[in-house]
Amino acid sequence: MQHGSRASKLCHSAVLNKQLTLEIHRYAKKPLAYIENDAVSCYDRIINPLVLLLLCILGLSSTTTASIAATWEKTYHRIKYLYGVSSLSYTNHPEKLLYGPGQGSTIGPLLWLLCFLLIFHSLSTASPAIYLNSVDQTRPITYISEAFVHDSGLGTNKTKADLGDLISNLNILAQSWEKLLYSTGGALNLSKCFWFRLSWNWVGGKARLQNIAATPGNIEMTSEGASDSVISIPRIEPTAGFCTLGVYIYPSRSNQEAIRIIRSYALDYSTNIKGSYLTRQEALTSYIQYLLPKLRFQPPV
Repeated sequence: MQHGSRASKLCHSAVLNKQLTLEIHRYAKKPLAYIENDAVSCYDRIINPLVLLLLCILGLSSTTTASIAATWEKTYHRIKYLYGVSSLSYTNHPEKLLYGPGQGSTIGPLLWLLCFLLIFHSLSTASPAIYLNSVDQTRPITYISEAFVHDSGLGTNKTKADLGDLISNLNILAQSWEKLLYSTGGALNLSKCFWFRLSWNWVGGKARLQNIAATPGNIEMTSEGASDSVISIPRIEPTAGFCTLGVYIYPSRSNQEAIRIIRSYALDYSTNIKGSYLTRQEALTSYIQYLLPKLRFQPPV
């Protein structure tokens, strides 16, 4: 599930797998409920004693672990800004604890992966998931979706009597993930999370994608780190697009908005380059290093 900070894994892979999940459900006309999570940072929210215990479990010596702990506890931090380095500093304090190794730390990705593994393996084996079969129908496939570092999407097609079960199952999965994320120091910004549902109505032998009005339903969650109030998660139409890891995809498979976005990159670049005083060589360098990567990132997915 995790494609971030791992060898041979790409950001593209996570988005491509999301796209393929949608594609399979569209072709098979299977129902699907899916939520995109918006996590609040990750490296700055890691609980230090927890990851130190995980490092011990992996076999790191007690003296090395103690050295890391002492370093995190005693280090003084200063802020580097436009006019130099701040004269004031801050450090860890029992009443104002500092969490995690901090953004930019080389050990940060490893420690977050350990937390992610803990979250993933703490999910109940009975948790709702996406259930598919291989093309030759010989091998069952079960997963809950894809993640890149702390950006994750969760989905399920588990349903019993009616599609109302589908929404309640997604609610169970999403709330479980939120609680486990919080237990390792993380948090979800529930107001920026959103969900959608794929389902079809058959008319004259043809399947038509149903909109929100035809398929009412709501997902409500609580945030462990905020308050006890229940928050209703925003829902989008299956025909609407959303940006995930820099790529615009559509549950309904329309690419018009993604094409418009990519075209706007080219038009903005063209306008700026025409009004600049760059030499031909400088313009070519900017084209190769700046524009082409922006244009090439989305189409493969």
